[in-house]
Amino acid sequence: MRILLITVRPKLGLMLTLAFGLISLISAVFYSIAQAPGQPESPAPLSNIRIVVDPGHGGVDGGCSYNQFLEKSLNLTVGRILADDLTALGGRVRLTRSQDEALVPWGTPGGSRHKRDLAARIQTAKDFDAHIFLSIHANAGPAHLGGALVFFHQGHEESKRLAGLIQERLEKLVPGNQNGILPAQFMVLAQQQIPAVLIEIGFLTNPQDREFLSSDAAPDLISKSIAAGVTAYVQGEQPAAPTLSPYPAPQGDDPDLSPALPYPGCLVIDPHLPINTIEEALARD
Repeated sequence: MRILLITVRPKLGLMLTLAFGLISLISAVFYSIAQAPGQPESPAPLSNIRIVVDPGHGGVDGGCSYNQFLEKSLNLTVGRILADDLTALGGRVRLTRSQDEALVPWGTPGGSRHKRDLAARIQTAKDFDAHIFLSIHANAGPAHLGGALVFFHQGHEESKRLAGLIQERLEKLVPGNQNGILPAQFMVLAQQQIPAVLIEIGFLTNPQDREFLSSDAAPDLISKSIAAGVTAYVQGEQPAAPTLSPYPAPQGDDPDLSPALPYPGCLVIDPHLPINTIEEALARD
């Protein structure tokens, strides 16, 4: 009897193995039929959309800072994650920088390094034949100013729509008193012929913003919000009610509003200078 049991169990195991194999084969056949060419999968929401993600500053240009919290590092972290998120949604993405570097190194001859660095970011978008340009930044100013702002190319309605859709999502993460969108003639916006926005993800000089921006979760949450706004834009959505930010425009000699007033590593207004042409940027000191 023991010998009989020893003989039967291997056969039973073999039969079960064959049975499970047959079930798996049948399931695979049905699955392949369900995925037949007549029933294609839905395309990714950003399929074939070319997007340039521009992590602002880098290298010798640290941007804003608060103690050892550097804007250039935060921009790069968010930019890298955003590039991955947009790619996962089907977009074709190019970063203006993927490491801590300036696009135009310090000491390179040929006029203002900063302006030529901005010109190189614009040229990246042109070389890539991009459909959308996203410049990632963080802000600085008096401590009472907080929130996310999205600047858009002044007079460009599609840039304004993109800014509004991104802002609607960002303001849920960074609910400060400066939330909103604003037109601007920053060089990286004014020299684009495509929807272009400059996203200030919060104020490093505001305690509430800084606590969030320095958290481990912030870069991913910010990236997901921006990616959702871009997706809504591509799908033709309209922002519910674009709000112009109350962010102060520079006026006279008021020290809290002067664009020349230095904060830790930054200016009140981000120094993306208005300029007429790339050629002028390359020529001016």
